[in-house]
Formats: sequence, C-alpha cells, structure tokens
Amino acid sequence: MSLSNIHRSGPYKWHSQQVGSFIKLEATEKHWRDGVPRYKYMTYLVIPEESTRMAMLRTGEADISRISREAVKEARNAGLNVMKKDSGYVVTLVPHMQWASPAFSDIRFRKALNLAIDKEAIIEHLLAGVAKPLASYPGSNIFVAGGIPR
Repeated sequence: MSLSNIHRSGPYKWHSQQVGSFIKLEATEKHWRDGVPRYKYMTYLVIPEESTRMAMLRTGEADISRISREAVKEARNAGLNVMKKDSGYVVTLVPHMQWASPAFSDIRFRKALNLAIDKEAIIEHLLAGVAKPLASYPGSNIFVAGGIPR
C-alpha cells in the first residue's frame, strides 16, 4: 500500500519525501474540521545544524524552525519572532515522599521552600527568558497530568 492511500483525518496528506532530506505534504480539498487549508503544500526539511536553520530563517528560506534556548537572543536580535509553548514546563520539583517527612507536613516549610527558589533567575538564565512560573495541584503526578484518581 502506498502512503498516499493510507486513511488520514488531518487537513494535509502525504505528497512526497526524500529520506533524510524532506517530507512534503499537500492540502486536502476540504477538511471536515478546518475547511480548506491555508497553504497548498507544507515541506518539512531535515536540517540538523542550528546555525543553518537560523540562516534559513533570516533569509526567508524557511518560515518556522525549532531553536535552542541558547539561540533565542540571537534570533531576537535578528528581528525574528520567537514563540514558546505556553502550556509546557521544564523545571519542576516533586518530592515524592513529601508527606512521610515531618518537614513537608509543615506549611511554613513548604512556603519557605517556594520562596527560596529563585524562579525568575531560572527563567532568565536557564530558560532564555521564554518561560513563566507555573503553579499546579500538589497531588500525585498522575492527577496533575489529568488522570482520574481512584
């Protein structure tokens, strides 16, 4: 079976590819949810070197690319729009046995621990300023991730 005959539910279908180089998608005529896609084709290029991806963005050869936190300043200085994933987070502290320790059962200790962590410095120096502090439910990881507790 060819890739073009595989059932699809997205607004784009497989058009062509070259292994290790690119995958090209073509818009479907009308998608059940999105209607007619905005772009006729989308091509995903395999560009391992970040400096090459940055050069392609600056020259307009690429419209969008993944960059590292280290490259954010360079991208902004070049006038490029830097976007981040709002619903994700990278740094989290989850002491798994917190309720077994008397220290964690004391709310004053938990508040002091929260104040002792310099979230702004972590965001500025480790995450290139493209993050924001996040609060989550202090329960099990499964519940935080949206699971149904038993």
